[in-house]
Amino acid sequence: MKIFKLPQLLESSTDGEYCLGFRDLNSHAVYLLYGRMRPNESGRRIAPGRGHEEIVYVVDGRLRVKNTTSSFMVSSGEAFHIRDDEVFFLENPTQREAIYIIAGGHISPHHTEDASTEGGATPPE
Repeated sequence: MKIFKLPQLLESSTDGEYCLGFRDLNSHAVYLLYGRMRPNESGRRIAPGRGHEEIVYVVDGRLRVKNTTSSFMVSSGEAFHIRDDEVFFLENPTQREAIYIIAGGHISPHHTEDASTEGGATPPE
């Protein structure tokens, strides 16, 4: 097991995001993006791409999420889900830095739609 110091890794990035992916994990199954948006920054594109889905979690701050049909605010402690065919843009309309994490993975046909056993939960009788 290896510990990844994401804030320090982010400092080596020029685009405001660090991708913890194949280079670090030696696996294509999952990835994690650690991102920072400066005050009043806008135009950060997020799109999982074909065959992927993502969960975007706001660690600190507030972000506006936009696409061609909607716009909504997401605050610290909140998350939203993006499917493979969706494209959104993030903006930080505030005067303080915002930090977010995007966790993603491949859509896999071997998973079932039966969520009753997900996470080891006992299905209701």
